[in-house]
Amino acid sequence: MKLVTNQSKMKRLALLAIFFLVLNQSTNASAISIVLVEESSIDTGGGTYDVQLVDNYAYVIDTGSASGFVILDITDRSNPEIISSFNSGSSSSLFVIDDIAYITNGPDGLAIVDISDPYNPNILGNYNSGGDIHKVVVVENLAYVANGANGFEIVDVNDPADPQKIDQYGGIYCNAIAVNGDVAYATVLGHSFMNVIAFDISNPENIVTQGTYQDTNALFFYPTIANDFLFVADHETGSGVLKIINVTDSTNMFEVARYETEGVAQDTCIRNNLVYLASGDVGLEVLNIEDISNPVKIAEHYDGGVVYGIDVSSDTIYLADRYDGLELLSYTSDNETAETSLIYLESALALMTSGILFKVLNKKRKE
Repeated sequence: MKLVTNQSKMKRLALLAIFFLVLNQSTNASAISIVLVEESSIDTGGGTYDVQLVDNYAYVIDTGSASGFVILDITDRSNPEIISSFNSGSSSSLFVIDDIAYITNGPDGLAIVDISDPYNPNILGNYNSGGDIHKVVVVENLAYVANGANGFEIVDVNDPADPQKIDQYGGIYCNAIAVNGDVAYATVLGHSFMNVIAFDISNPENIVTQGTYQDTNALFFYPTIANDFLFVADHETGSGVLKIINVTDSTNMFEVARYETEGVAQDTCIRNNLVYLASGDVGLEVLNIEDISNPVKIAEHYDGGVVYGIDVSSDTIYLADRYDGLELLSYTSDNETAETSLIYLESALALMTSGILFKVLNKKRKE
């Protein structure tokens, strides 16, 4: 009798676990909330425009300082510390990878800086083919360059002291670039017939157009790619719109959603179904994109500055604020539905398995 009673208890526990699984999924299917807390801020010189995190360091572009490129130790996020700076020129953005910072300097080209010792950055080389370099993405010693009126360029940076252009797509004004595998997505200005061009870059010596996306009178900036969706800031209205474009098939790209931003949409960072949006003179906006066709704002932060750049770690948001320097916000989110559901499901299955095994053993013992 005792064995039967224990088995019955296990079945009841399994059913209870499944009940909580269903309840959890139904009540949390679209409910994500986030809490923002301002941790600290630091003046990096007067005109902070871009930021990227690597380990315990924040790499910042500050056009208001004499340096342009600033490195901070963010080990203690309540007390970030400037540890070095570098005169990088008239800088506007950066890309950091493998102990090297690639810094865009408009008509002055691309500065390549050794940051293996963050306390002592040193110039390695410079690339300048004319034009006006706005953005760069680097993957496996190849730099994908948005070079203004010079178009889209691919540059071999295997030798940082002697970068070499290996191909170019001209005849367009390319202001930014995003790379996903063998495809590069370029945002293009001044062409009413195309705003995004998808390039096949599988052979970097032969750039091939795969497809284009058209949005009449749109002005696209700051593309970010995530899960076969391209997020672009559109300044067509004078305020701002975040547009989400399905690029699963780069020969047939199409808009799936748009979000009217409170400010002028700038940079974006996507993590776990949330879009962290640098929204210019209204600060930070956080959007829930669980339903990709219906972005919903769930949080915001504004303290009087103008936010141009953003990067996000597992628990901290870093804002490049033109007037307030680098701002650090800690955040907590309940976006753990999938993990919680999985725990419930694993528990239910474990209990059910235990009950079946117990029944088999009990039957064998009676035999």
